[in-house]
Amino acid sequence: MVNRKQTDAEVEISVVIPVFGSEEVLPKLDKQLHRVLNVHPASYELIYVDDCGPDRSMDVLEGLRRASPMTVRVVSLKNNVGQWVASLAGISKARGRIIVTIDDDLQYDPEDVLSLINTLDEGGYQVVYGIPKAKGTIGRGGPKMYAARVGLVDRILRKNRTESFKAFRRELMLESGFLKTTFHFEAHAKRALEDSQVGYVDVKYRPRTSGKSGYPFVKKIALLLRFGPEYYRSSSWFVASMLFLLVAVLAVVLPVHLVSFRVFMALTFVILSVLTLIISYRNWKRGNAMEQFIIKEYR
Repeated sequence: MVNRKQTDAEVEISVVIPVFGSEEVLPKLDKQLHRVLNVHPASYELIYVDDCGPDRSMDVLEGLRRASPMTVRVVSLKNNVGQWVASLAGISKARGRIIVTIDDDLQYDPEDVLSLINTLDEGGYQVVYGIPKAKGTIGRGGPKMYAARVGLVDRILRKNRTESFKAFRRELMLESGFLKTTFHFEAHAKRALEDSQVGYVDVKYRPRTSGKSGYPFVKKIALLLRFGPEYYRSSSWFVASMLFLLVAVLAVVLPVHLVSFRVFMALTFVILSVLTLIISYRNWKRGNAMEQFIIKEYR
């Protein structure tokens, strides 16, 4: 395994891996990532983000860091925040001009990391998403037709894809005000990009080789309720609270004969209005700095 001593300025590629409940597969993942990236001429770093899982993943990561101190960095979080926020914590520490995010469970093939990087460079894209073949998401026509379909759906539904396997340029992170509005980085970046700046690549996707999903459905819902509001601007939640309050007023003012229904609707939307105001204030107050989640970085 090649270890390349490098300064911050020399790192070309940063691979961010959020880790939760994957102690068994981590050594294999690390070995494959090093093997793949050692073929590429650019210098690189692997940033593992420990998301406070129930197993001994942190101990395994410490061993990987000691074995490859020039290429492996480990970020430890204060508590479990979920795959998305853990990824952002790692991105906030990345030094490479190209940043790649990949899951920790080997369902995505590390070999495809180079496909994302090469497509990003050769196609002149700002971001490239890996679309799993096994899920049939690209379908007929290949990545170009898929990009056209996704672009149309995004414009109609105002929907943003958030595939966890992607590569993007560092300047995209900086231009999107990442350091100031970390939680909103991906949403802001996508809204600012033209369809021609977003690429898609067919990648392999395979069943999990060991253990259960690191983020089961119930866990994902709980984390979404906890951190989902951070994805949007505080101003958006303020507007939502005002709309809820308006509906509550209309429920009382409008001549509806069912008094109990009017009271129920008014109370419901008053509560929603208060909750969204609290979320708006909380988002504004905390400032969205990633450092609040990071307990320590091991280098």
